[in-house]
Order: sequence, then C-alpha cells, then structure tokens
Amino acid sequence: MKIQRSYLQISASLIIGLIIGSFGFGSASAEESPAPIQQGQVLNVCVDKKTYAMRAVKRCKATERAVVLGGPGPQGIQGETGAQGETGETGYTGATGAAGSIGSLKTKYIRVLHRSYPSFCGSDYESDFSVLSNKTSLSQYGSTISLNKSCINLTESTMTVYVP
Repeated sequence: MKIQRSYLQISASLIIGLIIGSFGFGSASAEESPAPIQQGQVLNVCVDKKTYAMRAVKRCKATERAVVLGGPGPQGIQGETGAQGETGETGYTGATGAAGSIGSLKTKYIRVLHRSYPSFCGSDYESDFSVLSNKTSLSQYGSTISLNKSCINLTESTMTVYVP
C-alpha cells in the first residue's frame, strides 16, 4: 500500500510539473544569464542532490553537485570515398624554341684560383702562390717566439665563359 501511495505522489508531481512548465505558469529566476550555448560547446551546470533541479551557474551550492553537459561527441565512422572526377582536357603544347648557337656569343676568360697539391709553404711555379691557412699558429719557448706556418698553395687557371 505504501509503495502504491509513493508512485501515486510521484506521478501526480510529474503531471503537475509538466502542466505548469507547458503553459508557462510559475516563476523562474536565474542568478546569471549565461551566453547562448553553441552546438558542441561544454555547459557546466549544478544539479540539486534532492530535487535534481538544474542551474547553469559558475559555482555550485553545498546541496548541489557539478555536472558537465555537451561537448563534442564521439567521432563517427569514415564515409565512403566519392566518385572520381572527369579527366580534364589536354593543354596546348608550346612552340619549339629556336636552336641555340654559341657563334653569336662573345668569349670571356675568367681567372680562377684553385687549391693545388701537395700543400707546402713556398712555390716552385710562377703561376702558384701560397697563403697561410687557418692552421697557422704562434708558439713561445722561453724567450723565443716561432711562427708555425701551414700553407695552402693556389694555382691559377683560366675558364672560358660565353656571354651575349
């Protein structure tokens, strides 16, 4: 008998609540007016532990518990691959350029220096000359200072360049 009475009270409360809510009777108040929630956004709410009434506020009372609603749902399965598009038209072939010739170009000669081997300080050839490398150092033993030379020998050669 007690169980039937409880179900009757709960049912009556739900029906009255639906009628009041449907027709807009009753008062509603909000502590804050939050911005409208966009689809996929998260909404933090407080739910009363006894009545399960829900409010959207920043801080919950001691008689409420915080609940997070919304947010992105689980990722769905991947859709089927679409049909392949039509093949486009073939583009135009460009004109063939004129055959090249170096006969109309001027000849210029550029002097080029390149490293020659073996590398030693001093040169036996008139076209070679030596420069100190980054491995050259000074050393001191007592009052004597010595230059420890490390040289790179450069040899001159000529390169032919054709210019318009």
